[in-house]
Amino acid sequence: MNKNLSLIQRLFIPSVFDLIVATFFVAIIFSSPLIKCYDIWWHLRTGDLLLKGIFPTQDIFSFTAFGNPWILHEWGSEVLFTLAYKGMGFSGLIILKSFVFALTFGLAFKMMLRKNINILVCFMFTLILMVGSAGSWTVRPHMFTGLFLVMLFYIYIEFKHHKNQKALRFLPLIFLLWINLHGGFIIGFMFLGICIVAELINIFIQYDKEKSLSFYECKIFIIYTLISFAACFINPNTYEGVLYPLIYLGNQMDSHLISEWNPPTIRSNVQFFIMVFFIITGLLFNKKKLLLYEIFLILVFVFFAFSAKRHVSIFTLVAIPIVAPLWQNIIFAGYERIFHIVTDCLKLPLQKISDYFNSRSSSFSLKEEQLKYHTILILVIFFLILLYGFKGEKFNIGVNKSLYPIEIVGYIKSNNIKGNMFNQYAWGGFLIWSLPDRKVFIDGRMDVYKKEISDQYLTIIDLKEGWEDVLKKYSIEYIVVNKNLIISRFLAKMSDEWVVVKETDNAYLFSRIQ
Repeated sequence: MNKNLSLIQRLFIPSVFDLIVATFFVAIIFSSPLIKCYDIWWHLRTGDLLLKGIFPTQDIFSFTAFGNPWILHEWGSEVLFTLAYKGMGFSGLIILKSFVFALTFGLAFKMMLRKNINILVCFMFTLILMVGSAGSWTVRPHMFTGLFLVMLFYIYIEFKHHKNQKALRFLPLIFLLWINLHGGFIIGFMFLGICIVAELINIFIQYDKEKSLSFYECKIFIIYTLISFAACFINPNTYEGVLYPLIYLGNQMDSHLISEWNPPTIRSNVQFFIMVFFIITGLLFNKKKLLLYEIFLILVFVFFAFSAKRHVSIFTLVAIPIVAPLWQNIIFAGYERIFHIVTDCLKLPLQKISDYFNSRSSSFSLKEEQLKYHTILILVIFFLILLYGFKGEKFNIGVNKSLYPIEIVGYIKSNNIKGNMFNQYAWGGFLIWSLPDRKVFIDGRMDVYKKEISDQYLTIIDLKEGWEDVLKKYSIEYIVVNKNLIISRFLAKMSDEWVVVKETDNAYLFSRIQ
């Protein structure tokens, strides 16, 4: 390929990065076309208020926590979600989600390529990353944390391995966006902090003699990290927005309510245990040692992943680029051993196959270096137009109706049922969005409800001692819950105070007998 490509060629010849992002974008849309997240609904309701110029600082959606302080730390995500929904309905939300995850995987591929990994190995591990994180493909602000974390990793690789100091200039901008989109920005500072500690230790013990940063480079890195921290104060909540992650972690609710804070199990997070196996195997069967910052990142992020399922996808994003070079060595070493033990008649075709893939890899790598301008925007716009034309109908894009009490909501509206409502925790957000003139008992904003209200909720839902007193305390007139809960079975068959007024495939609507 000509080394001096024209601007037109650079604009319209797709790079491998473009093709990967576009392919993953379409794959995610078709493999995950339904809204499954419970919290997206109150995000949409909040985004609608924000677009009307209302910025809540206190709870306005519930009668149990009404007036409690509410730090709206994800306001940027809520505005984006609402704009996407208003523009294209549920298709807009699926498209936004698919693009963010596709871009995340594309940047992970690009980052591994910058670590001098064979382009085919990069693609293989990007595919592993995509498949391994499929369970986290939900429309929620958390998806931006994965994207920004990969961006940080990419910038660090550019700075450490390619001495590209200019890349650090993007750090403050990333954190400025991050803090206004999701509270996971604290993970970014944890990542940078680990890298800084590793580099400072390196200066003294020279663990990575050839690849350690100089004291001057380390100082520059720290300065940009401090500037990024200062940029985080540019948010509507100022210092409270910066402190929010610590406040949230300090008020964690019962894991019975938030299952993602439970430790991962082989049954629910098999991809995590496969990744741990990949790392251990890569270390045991490899002469190549990890760099100090890689060791620290693995240890810290695997600890958090073992503590909560929520962190598994984040661990995967960090671990894949680290473990890929190890497995590249294992793959190449395995090929060499196979090549030496096969018969002579098989060596020639094996050599041809090897030469072909090596030449294609070199060609693609060269092409990737030359194409500095990407056509990804053009490709994505094409698919946006395509999906907008069908409005998602022919692609079955929409809502997983089995997850939400849609018919119950319709019954409440048509019969104009009044009074305080007790609702299942998972459905709180949907009820906030679908019944905007009514207030809920609880929803996914655990930082608003605190432990007292969550304990009261669990007392009712599990029929613990005093559950009837809590219902009377809040003057509950009707109850919306899943049919599989303990309280549902009791009220439907054994209660003299409550009657079923509406039953669907997945829910009960109970009303107090007057």
